Amino acid sequence: MDTGTLWSGTTSLRHWEVFVDAPNQKPGICDERVKMAYEAALKRLDDQTGTFSNLRNRTAGLLSTAALATTFATSVGLFPLESGKVNQRLPAWTPWALLGIFTLIGIATLTVLWPVKWVYGPSANKIIERYELGQSEQDLRQYVVRECKIAGDRNLAKLNLRANLFRGAIILLLIEIGVLIFAVTR
Repeated sequence: MDTGTLWSGTTSLRHWEVFVDAPNQKPGICDERVKMAYEAALKRLDDQTGTFSNLRNRTAGLLSTAALATTFATSVGLFPLESGKVNQRLPAWTPWALLGIFTLIGIATLTVLWPVKWVYGPSANKIIERYELGQSEQDLRQYVVRECKIAGDRNLAKLNLRANLFRGAIILLLIEIGVLIFAVTR
């Protein structure tokens, strides 16, 4: 029996195609609905990975902006740099409020930026094992679709948590800037 070629194509999983010369199926025959589900499942994982990367990039920018706001407040002399020196420009609560807000922003952004176990789809070894057992192209695609759905659901929970933390960090940044403006104009 000719084992055929299991994987061919580029390194992008979305462009890989499965070719099976299984005894119970003619080569190249696969239900179009299974192919559509297969492509949709792979696209979902691709889209989640892109969204997660973009979220991390925006989070790094947000952390930089929060650090700039805090640095600006310190560099223009809004906070006393020597202990025991009284600062007449800002109320006494302002430095503590800004420090607390910046700390919360740091925790939220660190959680978004921290490495996470991201699932990219089914194991290539498991697909090859199923291929070697003689599963048809359609059965392999259905297996990949099921595994991609499971992976996508796991990723979605992680992505939603980090997106909510990012939204919270944005709100905290706006509060930080509002506190700073309020304290300066008071």
